[in-house]
Amino acid sequence: MKGKLNPSVCIDAVLENIITTNFKKIGHFHAAGNPDRHELTKIEIHYPSVFEAIQSAGFKGYFGLEYWPLMDPAIGLREVAQ
Repeated sequence: MKGKLNPSVCIDAVLENIITTNFKKIGHFHAAGNPDRHELTKIEIHYPSVFEAIQSAGFKGYFGLEYWPLMDPAIGLREVAQ
């Protein structure tokens, strides 16, 4: 997407600022677990809150998840979606 930002989500407060100040410039969101890019539920970010903030802002685009699962990928995806 030419001319769009694609921020990696790393800190909830940073995300909130990105959404509110750059909403129309965001092409898609991308998240990876930290450290080591494992399951997104094993870190300090509360992704259900992140997803809610993005949805509340009216974002209709994509949210990419990148990680190397340590457990069954279906379980990890289900956990982060709850």
